[in-house]
Amino acid sequence: MGRNQHFLPAEKLIKLNKKRIELDGIKGIQSFAEKIVTDIINRGSMLSKHMGTDIIDSSEISKIIELNYDYTFGLREITGEEDRPAENYIEKMAEISKQK
Repeated sequence: MGRNQHFLPAEKLIKLNKKRIELDGIKGIQSFAEKIVTDIINRGSMLSKHMGTDIIDSSEISKIIELNYDYTFGLREITGEEDRPAENYIEKMAEISKQK
């Protein structure tokens, strides 16, 4: 794949910091970007399979990126609501803790 046919073209890399980048540097960045994207997609595929679905959704991608790359898109508050325990579970746990 040519450096300008990559999903991350050389021109875009150069525009990021307005400096010239050697061809080997561009190739290295492009191959690393491709590796990261492939890794995220593969992990998302395994996670969605584990969840019993054929679709990789944004919450799975966010979890993968947050856990593996320490980056968040600011979706934690939105997606965190899905994982909230049911009210009856919270009440049951409160009763158990009162009995101790």
